[in-house]
Amino acid sequence: MTRSFSVLLGVAYGFAAALIGASWQVATRYGVTSSLAPSDLALLRYGIPALLLSPLLIRHGVLPRNVHRGWLIVLICSGGIGYGLLAMTGASLSPTAHMGVLVSGTMPLFTALLFLWVAREPINKRRQFGYALIIAGALAFGFASTRLSFDDSWIGDIFFVAAAMSWAVYTFAFRKLALPAWYATAIVCFWSVLAAVVWAALRGGTGLFSAPPSEIAIQMVMQGIVAGLLGSVAFFQSIRHLGANNAALFGALVPLLSALGGYALLSETVNLASAIAIAVLTLGILLAARWREPH
Repeated sequence: MTRSFSVLLGVAYGFAAALIGASWQVATRYGVTSSLAPSDLALLRYGIPALLLSPLLIRHGVLPRNVHRGWLIVLICSGGIGYGLLAMTGASLSPTAHMGVLVSGTMPLFTALLFLWVAREPINKRRQFGYALIIAGALAFGFASTRLSFDDSWIGDIFFVAAAMSWAVYTFAFRKLALPAWYATAIVCFWSVLAAVVWAALRGGTGLFSAPPSEIAIQMVMQGIVAGLLGSVAFFQSIRHLGANNAALFGALVPLLSALGGYALLSETVNLASAIAIAVLTLGILLAARWREPH
C-alpha cells in the first residue's frame, strides 16, 4: 500500500468516525425523547457489543490479569456506564447541537487539562490558543442557546460537560492500563451492561419490551452496532493510517455534523449566534490538535 493511498484511507476512516459520532448523538436524542429512557439505550449500547465481542472475553476473561484493579474500575465507570448515562440523560433534556458542542467539543480540552495536571504533558502556545477558543466557543454557545430559553436545557448541558470530563478520565485510564483496544472495549461493555441491568431494575424495569419495534430496531443498529462497533473500527483504523494526533482532528467535525443532523432529522433549530459559536469551537479544536505526521 502506497503512502498516499494510506493517507487517503485514513482520511476516509476519520470522516466515517466523525459521522458515526454525530449520528449516535442524533439517534440518542431521538431515542430519549420518544419512548425510551437513558437506561434502556445503555442496555443496547453496551449489551450488543458485549455479545458480539464475547469471544475475546471467553478467551482472555472478564477481568484481565496483572492490571491495577482500581484503574480498571475507573476505566469501566468513566468510559462505559458512567459516560453513557451522563450523555444520554443530557440528551433527554437538551438538543443535539448542545451534545455535539459540550460533549465532543470540550473533550479535547478536559483531556489536555487532565494530562497536564497528572502527567505534566506540556501545551505549546498554538494549542493554548486553541483551547482558549474551545472555552470561548462553548461559553458563547451556552449563552446564545439559553439566553432566551426558560426550559431545563441548561441542566442537560451540565450532564454533557460531566460526560466530557468522564471521557477524559477514561482516556487517561486507557493509556495507563495499556490494554489492547478491542479487549478494553469488550471489558468496558461487559461490565457496563451488567451495571445497566442493575440500574434498570432499580428504576422499576425497562421500556424495551413496550416501545415500538421500529424504534428498538433503530436503536439496536445505532447504539449497539454503528456506535458500539463500527465507530471503534473507523477510529482505530484512522489512527493506524494517520496517527493518533492527526486522527483526532476529525473530532472537530462532530459538533457541526450533530447540529446539522438535529436540524435535518429532528427539526431542532440553531440560531446565528450559536452557529458562530460552533465555528469558533471547531477552529479551537483544529488549533489544539497536535498536527504531526506519524512516524
